[in-house]
Amino acid sequence: MALNKIQDGQFLAITLTADAESGDLLVYGKIVGVAQSSGAAGDTISIDTGSVYNLPKVPADNLELGATVYAKADGTVTSTASGNVKCGYVVEATAASTAEAKVRLIPNC
Repeated sequence: MALNKIQDGQFLAITLTADAESGDLLVYGKIVGVAQSSGAAGDTISIDTGSVYNLPKVPADNLELGATVYAKADGTVTSTASGNVKCGYVVEATAASTAEAKVRLIPNC
């Protein structure tokens, strides 16, 4: 193992800029991940950037299997790219009437 390795890339230690609850979708620039614990602004917590999660979605979105989704600053996912950060793919079709979507997070470059 390289001596300069800090950590594996899926789980990242981040310092919260606002309070967060375990399970919240967090956006930091191009980094999108799900909080693994709750914390207050200034706390350092772990976020997961690469697993599958049920995430709150924009109510009007009808998402097909494999659709690209984008993270909004409010912690929801949407099919709208403009002004949002690409965060993953839908792993199960989701009707507009549902509140959540099953999303496979992908690390952004």
